Amino acid sequence: MNKVIIDLEKYESKRDVHEYLKEVCSFPSYYGCNLDALYDCLSENNNFEFEIINSTKYHDYQIQLIDTIIDAGCKVTILPR
Repeated sequence: MNKVIIDLEKYESKRDVHEYLKEVCSFPSYYGCNLDALYDCLSENNNFEFEIINSTKYHDYQIQLIDTIIDAGCKVTILPR
């Protein structure tokens, strides 16, 4: 199981979050940097465990991100800030 830590407070944009995920999860070069692409990649390889540090900066997006990761079959733990 590969552990990925996401701290949304570190990023200037949602795209930056996806660029980070593309790198740490070794997604293909054609990764679309959006939630649909994330779901597609993770549902093909859901051998990831995500730790998401609770964020106020992207609260609504954080909820969508968590739902997408869970729907793809990966484990998510939410950590307090």
